Amino acid sequence: MDTVGLLDIVRRAKNAMNAFDTSLRITTNNSANMATTGYKALRQSFKTVFNDVVNEGFQGEGTSGQLNPMQFGSGVSLGNISLDFTQGALGEGGPLDCAVSGRGLFIVSPDGGNTFFYTRNGSFHVDTTGQYIVDTSGRVLIGEGDSPLGTGGSTDLGWGPNGILIGNYTAYKDGTAEAEQIGQIALADFTNVEGLTQYDGTALKESVVSGTRSTGLPGEESFGTVEPESLEKSNVFFVGETIDSIEVQRAMSATLTAIKIASDQISQVINKLLG
Repeated sequence: MDTVGLLDIVRRAKNAMNAFDTSLRITTNNSANMATTGYKALRQSFKTVFNDVVNEGFQGEGTSGQLNPMQFGSGVSLGNISLDFTQGALGEGGPLDCAVSGRGLFIVSPDGGNTFFYTRNGSFHVDTTGQYIVDTSGRVLIGEGDSPLGTGGSTDLGWGPNGILIGNYTAYKDGTAEAEQIGQIALADFTNVEGLTQYDGTALKESVVSGTRSTGLPGEESFGTVEPESLEKSNVFFVGETIDSIEVQRAMSATLTAIKIASDQISQVINKLLG
């Protein structure tokens, strides 16, 4: 084996190790967010790069047999990294917590309605001024008509069906009074929701590939429903993440073995050249 071929093995192995390292980082991040409300797992795939074709093969004529093409890949890289928007299980929440069941994302804004982010994390509370419903980062929740969802001055708040904010929640829940409706949550959807980019925490932002958003009310058209006193759990599947990480670790071990063999051979060649 010549040194050029040996160095090529090392180069391919280095590219593979970079891909495997990134994959493990993604798996680790997913596992770390198993308990994060509204977290959407990242999914990755591998692809062969720079395919080498030694010959195109031979169809075969007369007594000459057919010969398949001789080809092999020159390395591996991550082919794609995307958000997995499969539905997470719903767990119990408080009066101002809610969860989307089906398509749609909550709309939140850090500046009262000029900049928008999107999330499946429905953990909300009243801000320190008592005026608005906000998320865990203090961004206001957007309601119908792209308006910040206010409290209407009420301190007894909770969600009714499909994200309707109720101002006499205790009496409504006890069945002793009709609901005093203050406003309703708006939901956003995108042509390519997997194309959204991560902003911070579980907040996402629009990208060039996500397409522009469509906005609607829960339960209307293609939008899902909003479930009161619920929170959507992370959609990370522990067993699946464990299996993926084990497979990558095995691939890394095999690649390291190839690197060691090539390195030993290179050392032998160098020793021979030096006499």
